[in-house]
Amino acid sequence: MGIGGADQGICSFAALSGFEPRRPACAEASAGEAQRGTKGMRERKGAVKQNTSSIFCPVGLLPHLCRCLKGSAMSTAKTYSRFTSEGKVRPDDIDMFQHVHNSKYLDYVLAARYEQMETAYGMSMEQFMAEGYGWVVKTAHVNFIRPLNLGETFTVTTGIESINEKGARVSYEIVSLKTGKVSSDGWCDYVLIDLKTGRSRTLTEEMIKKYSI
Repeated sequence: MGIGGADQGICSFAALSGFEPRRPACAEASAGEAQRGTKGMRERKGAVKQNTSSIFCPVGLLPHLCRCLKGSAMSTAKTYSRFTSEGKVRPDDIDMFQHVHNSKYLDYVLAARYEQMETAYGMSMEQFMAEGYGWVVKTAHVNFIRPLNLGETFTVTTGIESINEKGARVSYEIVSLKTGKVSSDGWCDYVLIDLKTGRSRTLTEEMIKKYSI
């Protein structure tokens, strides 16, 4: 039985190779009798044959088709700019284990993002607030990879992953300048809210345009 069940089937050897085997004499006789049948029956048979050859494809071609579709989707995905800010571990960032407390990594990301909103996107947090809007984190995903220690300098690189009228996803990466290795990475989903009501608001076309660089 082929993939998808017997009612769907797969291409025959003739359909795959383009080779149509010669029918035996008995088949020719049966075909002659069939020609004396009604015209409607011949049309229905022709329709079934035509649909079968045009719809079904060889199972062996499915992997190639999947790779083609995947490549097409990847090629159309939009890539956004990424920006980097620097920071330094302060004494109040340190926990009882003498390295940066896990809650501070999000503080580093928010501080970098606050700076980049003005310097990179040209639309600062103050501008959003003046228009009655604010940004809040809906979901945060944080990977803690390597610790940062007191006095250590680091970079925070962030960038838009996706943005639409409902909000934006921003990914980040924190790298120690001492070791050159990643200390933390992850992403945050941001939602725009109305400062008066606290309810979510739709992003305007201007906002999306400014942050789609």
